[in-house]
Amino acid sequence: MKLSTATTLTINNQKGFAHLILVIIIVGVLLIVGGTWYYQQSAKQNKSVPGTQSGRGEQNGAAQSAQKLAAHELPKLFYLEVKSGVDETEAAEFRKGIKIMDFYLNEWFGHSITKKSAIRIEATSGDDKLFEENGTFVFLFRTLGRGWQLPKQTEGLFNKDWRIRVTTHEYVHLYQINNGGCAHVGRVAEKPKWFVEGEADWLSYKAVKGSWSLPFWFKFAIQQMGGLKPIQTYDEAKDVEKIYPYFASAVDFLMKGRDIKTLDAFCANIGKGQEVSAAFQNAFGVPLEQFYSDFKAYFTKTFSIPVEEGVPPKGQVPSSGGGDESQIPQGYSSWGEFCKAQPKDSRCTVNKP
Repeated sequence: MKLSTATTLTINNQKGFAHLILVIIIVGVLLIVGGTWYYQQSAKQNKSVPGTQSGRGEQNGAAQSAQKLAAHELPKLFYLEVKSGVDETEAAEFRKGIKIMDFYLNEWFGHSITKKSAIRIEATSGDDKLFEENGTFVFLFRTLGRGWQLPKQTEGLFNKDWRIRVTTHEYVHLYQINNGGCAHVGRVAEKPKWFVEGEADWLSYKAVKGSWSLPFWFKFAIQQMGGLKPIQTYDEAKDVEKIYPYFASAVDFLMKGRDIKTLDAFCANIGKGQEVSAAFQNAFGVPLEQFYSDFKAYFTKTFSIPVEEGVPPKGQVPSSGGGDESQIPQGYSSWGEFCKAQPKDSRCTVNKP
């Protein structure tokens, strides 16, 4: 059938209109997509450029903190003594770490060193130690000893901040000694050990890195420690430096939703003569045994690292407070009874840290 000229024009007009609508739709979609992309890129740029929207507050806060840290002065009651033979580079890192930690202790707790205290650095071997000398608390740090050399050997795993982290950690111990309660001169009766070392590690991470996170090297240390046990079983254990992050994770879990000053409150309660469990509940509002159970479940689930029961940690021997009950010598109801009757038995020797 042959269509008339009018009919042909009508059909062509309809096709042209449909084509125009399609073009309008495509252009609209392109405008929406392009506008969304531009907005997202602008938002990203604003975050990365100082002085723009959300980035401004963070930049200003960091700048103010840096200025305050630079102007911070150490307490007059504190003295740093560097003996001859100590590498000047290491001494400089020590000074830097001490200043950082002292600054943040004041920021968090409102004070740092309140009694005559000193850190003495020697280029000698042996263990570090805390003692009192002429009314001054002294922390003796030996740069050729294990406390300095062990982290130095794993410098790469510490993202090259090992000297700062060691220094800040040890300065927290001096702070603990000043406050009393949890830590004492001679490093005796430091219980619970997980808290004393965990607080020092957790606070040092916060001061150096801004927050705490489980270091990846920790998993490699677990095998050397013979696996992980509940944190409360390490009070008499030695050579546990490699699992300090385990203790720090307990403090991190404990402090979720709590004021940081409650850390001081716990040790103050012990200093007043309160038993550890009572001091803990009075400071943190939760029974100590419940915390141990909750932390074990949290740690296992969060880090996929099992926590085993029943076997004393490597470096720890049975004492009156525990041990593998299945290994109690025949004729005795507990390790405490056995060790009381046989105090010279090698299995009853208490290994002090």
